[in-house]
Amino acid sequence: MDEQIQTEQSGRPSVVKMMVFLIIVTIVAGIVYYFRDSVSRFVEDTFKTEKSVNDEMLVIAYAEGLTSFDPANYDVRNRKFLGNIYEGLTRFDKNLALEPCLAISWGQIDQFTWEFKLRDEVYFHDGTIFDSADVLASINYAMDDENSQMMSVLSSIENVEATDDLTVLITTNKIDPILPNRLAYINVFPSDEDVQDAPIGTGPYSAISYNVSSDSGDSELVLRYFSYYWGFKPSYESVKIVSISDSEKREEALLNGEIDVLANVAPESVADLETAGISVVTQPSLEVNFFLFNTESVFEDVVLREAFAMAVDTEDLVSGFSEYAQVADQFVGKGVSGYDSTIKMPAYDADGAKSVFEENEVFDFSIAMADGMEELGGYLQDMFAFGAGVEVNAEYLSAADLTLAMTEGSYDVYFTGWKSELGDAVDLYETVFHSKDEFYGAYNVGYENSEVDELIEESFSESDSMERISILKEIMHILIEEDLAGVPLFESKFIYGFSEGVSWSSRVDGYILAAEF
Repeated sequence: MDEQIQTEQSGRPSVVKMMVFLIIVTIVAGIVYYFRDSVSRFVEDTFKTEKSVNDEMLVIAYAEGLTSFDPANYDVRNRKFLGNIYEGLTRFDKNLALEPCLAISWGQIDQFTWEFKLRDEVYFHDGTIFDSADVLASINYAMDDENSQMMSVLSSIENVEATDDLTVLITTNKIDPILPNRLAYINVFPSDEDVQDAPIGTGPYSAISYNVSSDSGDSELVLRYFSYYWGFKPSYESVKIVSISDSEKREEALLNGEIDVLANVAPESVADLETAGISVVTQPSLEVNFFLFNTESVFEDVVLREAFAMAVDTEDLVSGFSEYAQVADQFVGKGVSGYDSTIKMPAYDADGAKSVFEENEVFDFSIAMADGMEELGGYLQDMFAFGAGVEVNAEYLSAADLTLAMTEGSYDVYFTGWKSELGDAVDLYETVFHSKDEFYGAYNVGYENSEVDELIEESFSESDSMERISILKEIMHILIEEDLAGVPLFESKFIYGFSEGVSWSSRVDGYILAAEF
């Protein structure tokens, strides 16, 4: 193999026969799904004698609840819940470094073929033993099911096959160096289970029940430590993940000790919570928001694109728009492969921008933004009108209409964002900045540079990790310092609240996983 990543397997006893029954019960107060109605006597005895697991229940609260238990649902709201139950072949650590999970090692046989060696003696929450058949079923489901939201993530996969119970070969239709990164988001489930019936994974926690209130729509998912989990034991035996739609009720629940962790702290509530003794932690979200130029419009000339950047006082705009955001100087955040700390944006110079716009007789331009961004749009309009003497015609579109507008190239500028959850800039590059063709540029709004195209494609075939990172940085250099294909604006921050005694180390990707407390 050209490249191999490997860790030792965790040894564990061979146990488990029968563990889960699914019962669906409808009650007046709401709908409750009981995922485990009874547990074998062996498991009960194990729970009773387990001393290293905290008997207290950890309660985590979000603003929004689950919309689906489907393992191929890519909605971030659902992954916050299901990430405690399911696992992939790989996973990201707290610093977004890729590490083994259900696969203990992987490597390339050739440019288009990957081999994954699977972890032995792993059990699903229903007691079945994990093997290659489950990997095939899970990947094929994510690729082919009509309701799957993972098709684009796995678009590079041509074929998946098992050579034995613990070996899987994946063939791609193009060179894809970050295939192992993509597989971190493919939830593996038992091949003989109906995925719609219950969430059954291999993770540290199994689902016990799920309740939705018919009055408020708020929900709670109850989890319990799976004592036959292959990895390290978590600190808490029981976990409840709740959704509370009312922001005041969320914060009241945190203050009253009803919840331990609040994932959606409103910026205006931070001071009150800290005064009450709540620990408030912020974490960059990896989601960078930026302006994209339609280079087939008024901003065809890079001089005008530079004038746009000079007219935007990003420090003032970001601080005025939100205290809990930080200025971005590139299209990906720090910690993502491709970020280069040496790259510099054009400095703020409203007078210089005004001169360029006047010289080129540019007096207005159009910008497409998402619904709900009116405050930011108004701020931008004032900045350009009073500083650069240019009128900004802002239109606010639904997510679907904004996506359509980007594919049609009907505006001069687009305000959008990208979350680099794969820990690598190439996903952004191939989707947004590569020239549009059969495989690339799905959301390219007009930018074209053959050198950038070649570098993006070269990054797919480069096996040396350091050389590949150099290529990704070179692409960013061209996009920012030479072509200025867009203007990075800010990276939003997550704001968390923690009750006294709860210890947690934040993740770069912002996820809250109960096993990490």
